[in-house]
Amino acid sequence: MKLLRKFRRGCRWILILSIVVLLLTCLLIIFLLIRKPVSAAVGQQPWDVILLLDQSNSMSDSGGQGSDPERLRAEAAGLIITSLALAEQQHDHRLGIIHFGTDSWLASPLRDLHDPTERDALRAALVAAEPMGWTDPLKALALAYAQLYPKGDLLSAGQESNDFSSQNRRQAIILITDGRPDLPTLVTAAQKAAYVAELRALIAQFQARHCAIFTIAISTAAITPDDDVPTFYRNLWQEIAANTPPAVYYEVHTADDLPQVYYSIAVQLFGAEPHLPEIEATVDGVSVNELWIETGLHRVTFIVFKREPATQVKIRRPGGALVRDDDPDVQHLSGGRNSHDEVWAIEQPREGRWIVTFRGAGHVMLWKDEVRLPDVKTPAFTLDVQVPQYIAEAQPLVLSVVVQDEHGDRINNADIQVTAELHRAGFSEALLLLHSTRNGIYGIERSDLSPGAYTVLVRALRDGRFLARHELAFSIVALPQLVINAPQPGLSLSTRQPLTVTVQVRSGLALLDAPALAALGTLTATLHGPDHFSQSVPLLARANRTFEAYPDIPDSIGHYTLTLRLAGTTPEGLTFTEQSAILLNARGVSKRPEAQTLPGWPLWLATGGGVVGLAGLWMRRRQPVLEGQWRVLCAPEGQRTGAILPIPPARRTVLLGGNRLSSACIIALTGIPSPIARLHPARDRHGAVEVWLTPLSDAASELLYNDHPIIGPHRLQDGDVIVTTGYRLRYENVRQAAARRQYASQSSKRSETARRWSI
Repeated sequence: MKLLRKFRRGCRWILILSIVVLLLTCLLIIFLLIRKPVSAAVGQQPWDVILLLDQSNSMSDSGGQGSDPERLRAEAAGLIITSLALAEQQHDHRLGIIHFGTDSWLASPLRDLHDPTERDALRAALVAAEPMGWTDPLKALALAYAQLYPKGDLLSAGQESNDFSSQNRRQAIILITDGRPDLPTLVTAAQKAAYVAELRALIAQFQARHCAIFTIAISTAAITPDDDVPTFYRNLWQEIAANTPPAVYYEVHTADDLPQVYYSIAVQLFGAEPHLPEIEATVDGVSVNELWIETGLHRVTFIVFKREPATQVKIRRPGGALVRDDDPDVQHLSGGRNSHDEVWAIEQPREGRWIVTFRGAGHVMLWKDEVRLPDVKTPAFTLDVQVPQYIAEAQPLVLSVVVQDEHGDRINNADIQVTAELHRAGFSEALLLLHSTRNGIYGIERSDLSPGAYTVLVRALRDGRFLARHELAFSIVALPQLVINAPQPGLSLSTRQPLTVTVQVRSGLALLDAPALAALGTLTATLHGPDHFSQSVPLLARANRTFEAYPDIPDSIGHYTLTLRLAGTTPEGLTFTEQSAILLNARGVSKRPEAQTLPGWPLWLATGGGVVGLAGLWMRRRQPVLEGQWRVLCAPEGQRTGAILPIPPARRTVLLGGNRLSSACIIALTGIPSPIARLHPARDRHGAVEVWLTPLSDAASELLYNDHPIIGPHRLQDGDVIVTTGYRLRYENVRQAAARRQYASQSSKRSETARRWSI
């Protein structure tokens, strides 16, 4: 019995130990299951970034006339390497580099940025490329896809990726180019449409895998603008970035803006808000600068870009102590002696006045990023933002926002303020304050947005304290429009007289040809007249993207109406219908009156008057008139960047600036009440029209011509830029641009002929 009791007692202990082990195993499994999604949170996952650098001939053309002849796109990219390597989130971030032109070259596979040797290899790969001919971003993106997703499996529409590697790492692409895809095989409209369709299909694969595609377009005055770049491809790059958040589209007009863009991308990869440099100066010797650090900071990071690598950077704490590499609270990274960038990260910095000293020469930029101590008392709020993905150009943007607590319940609190910041082309478009209704829904309506891809960043604040944010993308779609070139309304003509009707279909700034129009909808013409007359008129497509019809006016005298109707659906699923009517007056054929005998002197008088009138008309037509337009590159707050200011046609003098109500010959500029310059035409020795800009005497000091002070009259050329108070304007002349392209083409042919003869 005693032995049996011992056996039972031993079994009891074994059972208890088994239960404990089982419970511990369950707790471990639960912990791992909970830990996995936490480690996969957006703020904790490491990044895999592929940098795609355009190395086509137009980026570094001969004579230094390319978009980036000094290769700043490669030098400034070191900011991405150093920022990711010294990020606050200590993860094994990786970066790869692809150079592309006619072909694509993997200059460096994905490398670990925490390894100094790997970082040195990446910096060497940045500057290892030569000009590579044409421009094929599709092939470069396909190579990047193969690097980020080695399995290479393509996803069907609506399918989400279940790749384990892609779930535990975040992917991003930084694409930098200076325009449109340019290949010898992209000649016809069908070839271009097929290329763009293949590009969109590949982008859909990236989007299904939640890969962010940051796009940077360099649009400089050194490159002759192409008609497709400002119309179609700019919106395409914007659409790609807007549909792959947190990516942003950037457009720069000089390569010197690239450091700010690279810094902004590095900051946004970690969900922070980019801002302008704290220090930006040109150093010639020694430059001493002060920075104020506030209290309550967990970490402060100084990101420095130096145009000249030899420039030295010294940072001193409040009290004068020098910040050293080996200080226990300091992390410092630099690419070495030839590096243009370096980053200093200081833990729990002391409040007060810090001193940054630059010693050397050249342009320098310094950004200051701060991380505050966490506020554990702030509750978890979320935002429910409703906005359509596609909005027609004529329709207003209607934004609806609901603030929710951690339980998903709507919060109706008058102390909560909701703002929405619109972004287009990577730069702030407008800051909107949303108004609350009684049921706790915040909303606003905006109807002055131009076509393009946008992102809207919504923030909720209470007593100035940040509560929640939500960002999403939408697009304003330009609907096709009818342009009637001939005839003019109210035209009077004889019955049975042939008539030519010429129309065009414009989508944005581009004209649609017959295949492009057929893919969207239909264009019809119908002639209506007296006695219920109705006749369908066929439209013929021409090579110059026009459509012509040749209706015959019947025998019936009276008023006729030619009705043109355009209808269809855009690729975004928006329907459009436009109808225009041209009024025509048909008269009978008049009989020739019988000849009458008139005295001779009236005939000679009429003949002489006609000759004098024709001579005066010929002399008037020989006098030059103004031509061209101004494009707004930069405008004061509240004004839209990218707007066109047309120069009034058939004018011989137009004033720039002033009040439009005072004269019809004025190009009005907001905030400039009086004219600052005068535009007037002339002819050169070949008879071509020239447009001259003459500053007015009291405003000459306020004008810069191509970033130089202007003294006296200056002849305007296509692409010239003037700067005045709050404005940066570019002169555009289609005739001059076409002549320049023709001259460049002829010069290229002459050079090729001379080369062949020399061989």
